[in-house]
Amino acid sequence: NQSAALQLLTWNAFKREKIDPSYEDVLNRVVTYASGLPLALEIIGSNMFGKSVAGWESAVEHYKRIPNDEILEILKVSFDALGEEQKNVFLDIAFCLKGCKLTEVEHMLCSLYDNCMKHHIDVLVDKSLIKVKHGIVEMHDLIQVVGREIERQRSPEEPGKRKRLWLPKDIIHVLKDNTVSE
Repeated sequence: NQSAALQLLTWNAFKREKIDPSYEDVLNRVVTYASGLPLALEIIGSNMFGKSVAGWESAVEHYKRIPNDEILEILKVSFDALGEEQKNVFLDIAFCLKGCKLTEVEHMLCSLYDNCMKHHIDVLVDKSLIKVKHGIVEMHDLIQVVGREIERQRSPEEPGKRKRLWLPKDIIHVLKDNTVSE
């Protein structure tokens, strides 16, 4: 729940329960960003210990783009346990299929991989990497950022060597310089 998540974050960030009210807004945004994931809240709180409100604001914007290395490594454990096709299905969802109807996701991905899509989706659900609610494929924003960062790290200096792009600067670089590799 929101209250327990806020308490966990506050304790890790300030080492006390009472805080300056000027932090309340940014703390609530961090809890929302982390969707109350205790491990993420502990890591973010510990990393933010002693920071000003402006420092928190800056870090929240940074986390939205590139997750903290500790959070990345922890969430990457579930990714690393996947089979090769399941990793690709996860990344495809993280890049462009989050929020789509499950039937559409299965149909699109069957054409790329194999007919075991139901199994692959079930594995991703079991590992808490995605959820299916009311027939819609959902993914926590933090997990989506981790998926994108995993792909970015495959070739951080040359985006044309990656299978998936999402940052406008990388897309422009690849199109402008024609650096797509096969």
